[in-house]
Amino acid sequence: MSTDPDEDNPLVWYEITETSPAATKWTLSLYLDYFRLETRDDGPYEVDRADVPEKVQTFDQGLFLRRVVAVKLAKKKLLFRLEPVVFAAVQAWIGPPTAEHLKVALKRRLGWVTPLGLLFVLAALPIGDRDWEPVSLALGLGLILTARFAKLWPHRVFFAIDALWFAGLAANSVWLLAHDGWSWLRAGLLVLQVLLVRSGFREYRRFAPGRMAPVPADNEDVEADLRDEWDRRERG
Repeated sequence: MSTDPDEDNPLVWYEITETSPAATKWTLSLYLDYFRLETRDDGPYEVDRADVPEKVQTFDQGLFLRRVVAVKLAKKKLLFRLEPVVFAAVQAWIGPPTAEHLKVALKRRLGWVTPLGLLFVLAALPIGDRDWEPVSLALGLGLILTARFAKLWPHRVFFAIDALWFAGLAANSVWLLAHDGWSWLRAGLLVLQVLLVRSGFREYRRFAPGRMAPVPADNEDVEADLRDEWDRRERG
């Protein structure tokens, strides 16, 4: 790691390793308005701060995704497992979530649920020998409407609604396991449903009003805050 206060140099840079079989070494350079990734044989790639919500994801909650940063570069997506100090610096550079982060997170979370809702609707229709299933119909329509309203009116409450929807499925899976006997498929679905419930409520908390970014400051204030944060972490 190295730091330099000159404006022509990065605020800070690190050597990081890609989580690939080749374990390629990269250089990550953080500037005020963008960051740069490069290796001896590839790059440089630059990601503007405005593109971070779409192109950068950080993971530090899962069993196997600790201090991992995913970066979308051109047509490929790279994963990096970072040292604690580096991961903290990247998070400090990204800063607290913004309204744009919220929109992108809702899109990632709910972008795939509309087809699932349609499956529930189709399964509820009295087609062939099947009976009418009003509960499945309500679940399917609820999921479709949740995805639609989240796109029109981005709000963190839709993470909670989505998590509660999967909590209902998880409760039903528990009931079926208790009354219909053990099933590895049903148990696997239960684990997936519980993970979706957990991640939904985690996103709901992440975008709480007290954790969202305030009104953007000017560049000098942002740079000073970044330097203070990295100085504090290095001293600590």
